[in-house]
Amino acid sequence: MKKQLFSIILATGLLVGCAELTNLQKMVVPANFKQSDLVNKKWYCSSSYATWNLLTKEYYTYSPNGRVVSDGTMRILKDGREFNYKIHSEGIWQLNGRYLFERATKASVTKNYSVNAKQALKANPKLAKWEKEMFLILKTMETSAKKGAIREIETLTPTELTTIFASSYVICAKQ
Repeated sequence: MKKQLFSIILATGLLVGCAELTNLQKMVVPANFKQSDLVNKKWYCSSSYATWNLLTKEYYTYSPNGRVVSDGTMRILKDGREFNYKIHSEGIWQLNGRYLFERATKASVTKNYSVNAKQALKANPKLAKWEKEMFLILKTMETSAKKGAIREIETLTPTELTTIFASSYVICAKQ
């Protein structure tokens, strides 16, 4: 379960119809897409996983010098309680055709629990055990983010960027 959940957390969305998607990408992403289309803009990116009651919201900034910074939150709902985490990464990025490569040089996940969530953990040992295991999984993201990720650009408009990583989507809007 941990490996499966970890894969889902690293990925964001669901990929369907590979052959049809490839044809769609050729129509939607401009052939002349270049790095300047991403840089010096703040991108708000969100993804959700209904199966895991997981939602991420992040702001990415791509600099012309190949640096990328992202800050955001991850929310997981469990047993009617909301567990929030702050996520931050700094790293490098590079564009190669339709592919966006990102590798973190720094990454962190920190707890940002409400008073109600903290009280629920104290009152429910089973929930506290789940939370401890979940946080350990999330902390491994700090290390694995340094290995890098290649995202395929699916769509690009002046206000929206959608990328695919593994089997998931990340949808971003220019701020």
